[in-house]
Amino acid sequence: MKILFVDDDARVLEMLRRNLSHRFDVEIQSDPVEALALVRQGNFAVVVADLRMPGMDGFAFLAKVEEASPLTVKIMLTGHADMESAIAGVNEGHLFRFLTKPCSQDTLVKSLDAALEQYRLVTAEKELLRGTLQGCIKVLTEILGQVNPEAFGRSERIKRHVKNMVARLKVKDPWKFELAAMLSQIGCIFIPEDIVSKNRCAGGLTPEESQIYNMHPTVGAQLLSSIPRLEDVREMIVHQEDSLADHPDQPRGARILKICLAFDNLEGCLGNKLDAIGKMKQAEGVYDIHMLDIFERYVLADTGVRPRDIRLVELKEGMILGEDLMSEAGAMLLAKGLEVNSYSLMRLHNVAKAQKVVQPFRVLVPLEE
Repeated sequence: MKILFVDDDARVLEMLRRNLSHRFDVEIQSDPVEALALVRQGNFAVVVADLRMPGMDGFAFLAKVEEASPLTVKIMLTGHADMESAIAGVNEGHLFRFLTKPCSQDTLVKSLDAALEQYRLVTAEKELLRGTLQGCIKVLTEILGQVNPEAFGRSERIKRHVKNMVARLKVKDPWKFELAAMLSQIGCIFIPEDIVSKNRCAGGLTPEESQIYNMHPTVGAQLLSSIPRLEDVREMIVHQEDSLADHPDQPRGARILKICLAFDNLEGCLGNKLDAIGKMKQAEGVYDIHMLDIFERYVLADTGVRPRDIRLVELKEGMILGEDLMSEAGAMLLAKGLEVNSYSLMRLHNVAKAQKVVQPFRVLVPLEE
């Protein structure tokens, strides 16, 4: 784990590197602007900064470090033993330690060891949380896949669109947006599959069916209410069908979901990407225009896949279904847009033992295959 020292005094930096490099992975930088660039590029566990630096003081610098790398542990090292600055730094700057010069090597080493241990604890907790959440989400989506393949297939298609959008928008915590996409249809677990299918085209539902279907974002958010730390994800899901004009404070993630969901419906109904995008651009006040422009550029670009008509024995993980996979009796087995994984492949082979699959069927194969 790397430690970055930032000080405008080159002699101090060289002394620190000479005395500590045998024990720690140390990097030094005298310019706070260049140091910030390093923080954004690298993975520093600890950043130690001087308080008095020309152009940008230590507090301003470490505040920017907090924005760029929230998990990095921050220490202030200064020759100005100002108690008010120390209190402000700890309370406002999220500092782990405030050390004064001259600082003995023993004190500095102990502080760095403690900072590295703090970094290990914070990152371990985050990974544990992420792993726990992903496990919960996997169970929920697999249940949805069993109960309502149409809704599950839709969430799989949406997930790919959202993943591409957050990469282009460079959002913070992209995993939250991807989870929201995966769980966007979880409320459909209580909705008949034929209603979900009919919703692909505007006007396909009766007023009663529309009322039932429109409840799914609220139901989905309620289902997630017992899972801790998913507040942001729940907000995205509950507002995913909102019109921007009616709800100008619509969360950013919900705006992305709104665009991706509408495109999926329109493409399925109209059968053409250009027509789907054109229809969306005609709807004033419904979508975030900036996001819709980014989505249009992304979705009309080369998709990186090639279509193939295959038989069941040729189906592999990583392939994407280019059409609904049906049994000869007319039952949907897997929905269009599903990216085949080991679970869906095993499930399909088990089902095929009892029901004949309509073959051949269309899949999309990544170009690197």
